[in-house]
Amino acid sequence: MGIVERRLTQFKSRAGKEPASDMSRELLAEEGKRREIPIIEFSLPNEIRKDLSKEQLLLLNELRRVSRRLGDLYLVQENLDFWPKDITTLEIEEASKENTGIGSPYTYVERDSEGQLRTVPIHEVFKDMIRDRQIVASLKKAADLSGKGKTRDLDLQAYLRARARAFENGNWEYSESLWLEMSEQPKIFIVAGPYDNYLDPHKKKYAWESWVGVLDEPETESAQEFKNEFLAWRQTETQLETPKVAVRIENTVMMSGQAADYRWMGNSLPCQMGLRQKYGSVFFIFKPVFDETFQEKRLPAYRSTIDSVHRAGVTDEMVRKISLNKNIAHEISHSFVDPDVHERLGKHSAWVKELYCDLLALKGNYAIAKSKREKELAFATAFAEGKLEYNAYMQNNSRFEYYIGDSIVLNFCLQKRSIKINNGRITWNDPNEVIGHIDELFEEVDKIQKNGAPSDAYELSNRYFDSDVYKQVVFETKIPAFLFRRPSKS
Repeated sequence: MGIVERRLTQFKSRAGKEPASDMSRELLAEEGKRREIPIIEFSLPNEIRKDLSKEQLLLLNELRRVSRRLGDLYLVQENLDFWPKDITTLEIEEASKENTGIGSPYTYVERDSEGQLRTVPIHEVFKDMIRDRQIVASLKKAADLSGKGKTRDLDLQAYLRARARAFENGNWEYSESLWLEMSEQPKIFIVAGPYDNYLDPHKKKYAWESWVGVLDEPETESAQEFKNEFLAWRQTETQLETPKVAVRIENTVMMSGQAADYRWMGNSLPCQMGLRQKYGSVFFIFKPVFDETFQEKRLPAYRSTIDSVHRAGVTDEMVRKISLNKNIAHEISHSFVDPDVHERLGKHSAWVKELYCDLLALKGNYAIAKSKREKELAFATAFAEGKLEYNAYMQNNSRFEYYIGDSIVLNFCLQKRSIKINNGRITWNDPNEVIGHIDELFEEVDKIQKNGAPSDAYELSNRYFDSDVYKQVVFETKIPAFLFRRPSKS
């Protein structure tokens, strides 16, 4: 009996029922009563939809079907254990030396009758559901559609056919290589498969997720220009080899599975450093989520946490542009993280990596900035967004790595006295002094991520991390709109 069948049998046993022939379907129905299938849909702007051909609209609809079905797989996956419950980190490390499949992100691990570890590929674990949801058939149909009409895209067609085969044979890398090496971003695209390790407590195994979107060509072109400037600056400063990185800003129409669960503003793929080095990487910006988050959280945070003297003359669009560029630079910066950082720093690696990328992104934004105001906006928006991470952590203990890093940056500058908090607002006298201190912190963090030990990361946090430093900073929440509307007379 395999992992899915055994887990489903246990589920039925607890429910007091006999196992049914289509157990996965019944489990999905049962789970759906307690939790909606994680899917988010967005409306495509009319001007974008009008620009699509008949074949592209049909393709988009077929890809949405695929994405929706990945949400089904993820919902069941939440009830499966990637590992035996009694396994330890040490056992995983030792077993991985003998069997590389143990540490593969694409396998489940269980014990055989003698207690030895064995692996089952994820596509085998979900084989029946993949067949029942006709995921392969839909991907093949989408591939056929992508090769029709004046807007046909043969590169996309090849990718979709290879991705369909990956759901059958588990060769995920081949289809990844096809789209990562495309000369141009496809107009319509889907990510569908196992990615990202947030569902796994040991942070090794991937979960099902998907998104579908239509390329925003003007914004993508602008983002690519910024990316090129950032990489050119980095190469000039360090003489390091420039990684192959692309940016894709898209009008997302659907997110499902893990991506919908976390409602990401963006994601950088592939996840494995080895594949990034081999084929390059693409950073996605999900425009509907980014714009919604910007209007509802990031912009209000900037307007309320930064002293008014530094906000004079700053437009919403200026804040949006800087915020977007910082996100792009942050994701590009992951390409420069030392590949051994996790092995060396252990539990400290997550916050050190994110802090390093935040600081490197700020350095790049300073270098590319066209004015003093843009330089100020770079660190001002970073401080403001740190308040959001503090609130998120206080509310549900989420995104601890960002909370730690942002708190360290603010407290470091407070200790150096280049930043002050007056009446709950962040202020400064000399922006160059702030930039200098952030650069100073970057040098410390850079050394740790390159060749530091856990004790080095601990010492840095011990000196500069203050768990409540952001408590001093105000964040005025948006006043409910109904307070501004006069109710009708009864």
